[in-house]
Amino acid sequence: MAILQDEQLLLVRQTYRGETLWTFPGGGRLEGETPASAAVREVKAETNLETRVVRLLYTGPRTRGSGTYYCYYGKILGGKLRLGTDPELPESAQELHEVRWWPIELLTEHPEVSFILSALCG
Repeated sequence: MAILQDEQLLLVRQTYRGETLWTFPGGGRLEGETPASAAVREVKAETNLETRVVRLLYTGPRTRGSGTYYCYYGKILGGKLRLGTDPELPESAQELHEVRWWPIELLTEHPEVSFILSALCG
């Protein structure tokens, strides 16, 4: 989910299939879950923020893994920003490493963010 606040985007640094990168908060769907409700749930799990989906920004093939990639524009409803942890994983195996706000101008060349920026800000 792309969350824009004060000309900054919220990103998480995570390890996925051996690759560590900065990406939008989000993840896979649970059985019976819509892509939008999965986005809200994943943002809460990864950032401790309550959000709502405003609109769909992009849908297309995933660049990592298989399936369809959905990116929504979301608004914060509440919560205090804090990096989430997976209670089923030991500390040494946690996939999330950092969460922070990034100024948009630093993300224009970011492979995942750059194509979303035109839909978000255009």
